[in-house]
Order: sequence, then structure tokens, then C-alpha cells
Amino acid sequence: MESTEISLQKMENRLDEMEEKLDEIDKKLSYVVDALVGNPLVKSGGMVNRLDKFEKEIQDLKDFKKRILYSVSAIVAVGLVLEVLIKIYVSISK
Repeated sequence: MESTEISLQKMENRLDEMEEKLDEIDKKLSYVVDALVGNPLVKSGGMVNRLDKFEKEIQDLKDFKKRILYSVSAIVAVGLVLEVLIKIYVSISK
């Protein structure tokens, strides 16, 4: 009977240890989730939010690059058309 009580006590001690370790793991997991997703209580964005902002910023920069490229292309095209028109005008006026 006494050995059964000792075994039960050991099992309870082991269960308590496992619960403490599980609580520690839960806290660490909460830190990781807060770092990745953010914490709504303190309104921090976390890594996912930062990545979303970076993706939007990169897309904005790509759009800006396209607009600049199209603008430069249009200016060059207008310049070439003007050059051709000037050459035609000069050759006609001679």
C-alpha cells in the first residue's frame, strides 16, 4: 500500500513538472507568435505586417519605375518624330 502511495506521489510530481514545462513552452510559443503576427493588445504589427508593408512599397516602386520608363520612351519617340519632320522640312525647303 505504501509503495502505491509513493508511486502516486512520484506520478503527481512528474505531472507537475510536465505542466510547468508545458507552460514554459506555451509562453515561448506566444512570444514567437507575437513576433510573427503581432500583438493586438499593444498594436504591434509583427513580421508579417512588416513584410506586407515591404511588398506594397516594392510594388509602388515597380509602378513608379514603369511610369518613368514609359515617360522616357514617349519623350524619345516624340524627339525621333520631330527629327524626322525637321529633316523632311529641311529637304523640302531646299
